[in-house]
Amino acid sequence: MNRALPLLLSLVPALVALPTLSDPWGNSEESLNAAIWSLGAKNLVELGPSPSLRGARVSPHGGTKGDGVYAHHPPLPVWLSVLALPAPEVGVRLLGLACVTASLLLLHRLLRRFFEPRVALVGLAAAASSVFALRYGRLFTTLTLAAPLYLALVVALVEQWRERWVLPLVAALVLSSWDGVVAAAAAVLWLRRPAPAAVLAATLAFVVWHLTDAAGGVQGLVWQFRWRAAGDAVTWLQWAQGQARMVGEGVGPVSLLALLVVPKQHRRTLLMLLVPGVVMLLVFRQGAVRHAFWGYNLVFPAAFAVAAAVTRWPRAGAALALAQALVLVPVAVWRLQEEHVQNDALGRVAKTLPKGGEVAVFSARSFHPYVAWYAGAKPLTVRTVAELNAASQEVLLVDTFHAGAVGCALRPGPRWQVVGRAALGCKPPGYSAEGL
Repeated sequence: MNRALPLLLSLVPALVALPTLSDPWGNSEESLNAAIWSLGAKNLVELGPSPSLRGARVSPHGGTKGDGVYAHHPPLPVWLSVLALPAPEVGVRLLGLACVTASLLLLHRLLRRFFEPRVALVGLAAAASSVFALRYGRLFTTLTLAAPLYLALVVALVEQWRERWVLPLVAALVLSSWDGVVAAAAAVLWLRRPAPAAVLAATLAFVVWHLTDAAGGVQGLVWQFRWRAAGDAVTWLQWAQGQARMVGEGVGPVSLLALLVVPKQHRRTLLMLLVPGVVMLLVFRQGAVRHAFWGYNLVFPAAFAVAAAVTRWPRAGAALALAQALVLVPVAVWRLQEEHVQNDALGRVAKTLPKGGEVAVFSARSFHPYVAWYAGAKPLTVRTVAELNAASQEVLLVDTFHAGAVGCALRPGPRWQVVGRAALGCKPPGYSAEGL
């Protein structure tokens, strides 16, 4: 049983996510990522890796500039999403669950190197029961893909694996995400050997060429970086408040407290584990107001810190970790249910959209890759009545909450509906009943 327990704990996110694997895609974080990477994979298979769009083409969605290209992420998530295409909704979530399960198993292996078995299990349980792991376990994207790669690399450094095993991990990290690039660079500095440094330089050169070519120049990439760094004019106070709230819920208050204390023992390894998560949050401040999951990779150093705290205060530390798990699991299940309702209500409706023609979406949000997937057509966001009158589409995907807020009199019903223009009951701009 002792040998099976780490595996069972590592499978907790997968077991919790099982009822939602076949949910349609909607506008939750998990579904938006799934749809955009799957569109890239579909185009890669059907249209091939054309010279300027290697894995970054997400048409018929407009992409980042309206030209069907999503050109500001390294390409590994798109490449691996090809594996999920036979059953995309389920398949891409299974990829995410494979990543989180592997991450937790590698975390346990690392914890066993530094702590006694029972303490290592407490650290693993803190990670496996975290809201980040349970809520985003089925999320397959750059951060969740980089997590097992980076943990494997840290294990390789600690256990002094041969260089031939380290080199592909460095390359995969660079191809996975921008925080992966930083993590790989940190590992190369740790190693101080020429071969990993050469692999880092060669793969990074490929990624920069790939994205610059796809974006049509450096300017587009620079704009994306600046927008995500502070595009919403996020002050450092807003950043601190937002991340304290998101990370506090995501890893748990006890884990966050343990992490902030920064235990003295094994500090070098803990600092290595911190690199991807801290860099992601510090460099890309926009996450504090837009993307709760951007702190995902802090789960693993937080679990390491919990294990260190339990070593120092065995009874109190273990009791607090257990109390945290008892609180966080219901919170995570509630979050998953929120996303299930959100995706199910919108995704089932999106599946009924007319196929092939440009789809107008009457909504305050402008990012609708699930529409491009289900309708096989480019989504056109319509926010105001004036924009609605200028659009030519007669059938629209409508957020009825938004329609009511701008003065339309759509009959009561589900929040998301596919309706004809006439059924919206929107008054033209400048309309006044007094003039009649």
